[in-house]
Amino acid sequence: MAAIQLWAAPDSTNFGQVTLQVNDAPAQTFRAKSSKLYRNVAIEFQDVLQVQSKSENHQYYYAQFSEGESSVLHLIIESDSLPSDKMVPANYDIYIDLGKNFAGTVDLATRDSAVFVFPNGKFPENEMYSSNQSGTISIDDTEQAYGVSGAFNTTFNFPSMNAAGMDTYKLQGELVIPNQNLITGGKTGFLKPGMKRGQYTRNILIAVGLAAAITALVFIPQ
Repeated sequence: MAAIQLWAAPDSTNFGQVTLQVNDAPAQTFRAKSSKLYRNVAIEFQDVLQVQSKSENHQYYYAQFSEGESSVLHLIIESDSLPSDKMVPANYDIYIDLGKNFAGTVDLATRDSAVFVFPNGKFPENEMYSSNQSGTISIDDTEQAYGVSGAFNTTFNFPSMNAAGMDTYKLQGELVIPNQNLITGGKTGFLKPGMKRGQYTRNILIAVGLAAAITALVFIPQ
């Protein structure tokens, strides 16, 4: 799959077209509302939100960055129309760990724990990890006037949000990443080795706000 060529500035609300199929359901087409590439980072699940009541205590998790040696692709994709089935997500928040020494193309072969998926921006109540990822992701690292371009075609398993067991995701598409969204190492402002949890409260609030904004999109009248 050839990457998009950037001859003009991309639409600020559309950074590519993405097709996603979950299990045997019909494939959905999304636009990439946001695309970012982080370099020299590490990514993992962290508990970011705790909700307590008299009878219940809920802990919620989200992907968090720290300084490291990996490159991570972050996509927020959304449908231009609400699915007729309310159980089908209208948008996804997706992180893909491209591994260390990413040099423009990565061939994925039976990789585990490299994809983080948040349907409708929903935080899970436990750590959820991908498995058996395969496929190819390519990003042309030669910066053009407005950014870089890329293409991906990958399949992986991910825990179901609505039932026990694993779902199979097939994700493919093309994207552009604007120059301002090419972020390296310490410029992320995320957790550094040795920092205490309280020192990245700001990042927790960012994550919570992002998920709330994404989830709110589902309820916007068409």
